[in-house]
Amino acid sequence: MLSNKTTNRRPSMTWLFSAAAASFVTTSSFAGVVINDLHIMVEVAGGPTWQANPNGTPNPDGTTSYVGQQTTTGWVLGWDINTNPDPIVLSNIAFQNTSGSAQTYTITVDNLVPAIAAPSNMGGSVQGSATDSNNNGGVSVQSGPNGAVYLGRIDGVNLASTALLDPYANFAPFAGFVIGPDSFGLPGLTTVGPAVTNSIGIQLQFTLSSMDSISLTSFFQVEPVPAPAGLAVLGLAGLVGFGRRRR
Repeated sequence: MLSNKTTNRRPSMTWLFSAAAASFVTTSSFAGVVINDLHIMVEVAGGPTWQANPNGTPNPDGTTSYVGQQTTTGWVLGWDINTNPDPIVLSNIAFQNTSGSAQTYTITVDNLVPAIAAPSNMGGSVQGSATDSNNNGGVSVQSGPNGAVYLGRIDGVNLASTALLDPYANFAPFAGFVIGPDSFGLPGLTTVGPAVTNSIGIQLQFTLSSMDSISLTSFFQVEPVPAPAGLAVLGLAGLVGFGRRRR
């Protein structure tokens, strides 16, 4: 049975895997305002699923920050996620497998956003590191059954065109190793995507050795393609200006 120890606090070096309880702290100028547009889910292959809609704090620049930690009997997750209505999801997660064997995990982050008509443009990236947290001489990470460590999501559906670190496998006999980086559609959001109805997100899937840790920074952004009619209006305005200059 999963314990319910979700907390929200600005992280420190010891925060990510601390068992100490923490309470939600508002740090922005929007004191007292809470946003719940983010959904986080952790699935263990052949095991239980944990999910939550954590409290977010709005920032003066229009972004929202979600910071917290969840501890269960088999893993610990710490998150520091920033969302933007553009829409953008920037996810920083630190995860430790505290079970006695290698496990396959799926971590999904979805954020509610305004609708975007098709076609859209999208881009994303992922990078991170793995650590031999129990100092037993090795750490291993490999992509999960879907083949990719990272997948971008629109309206709850993983998009094959966004797959990164696909496939991926690495082992280090000592302290650990760097993961990635890998990206698509960057710079400039060049990958064509579908319409967005209500959400964008990121799914991370990996198999991690017992008692070891992984940290991943991932990014996904979607934006509308400029309408041809709008471009035509701009072109017409340019022609009018050119005609005036010739008089």
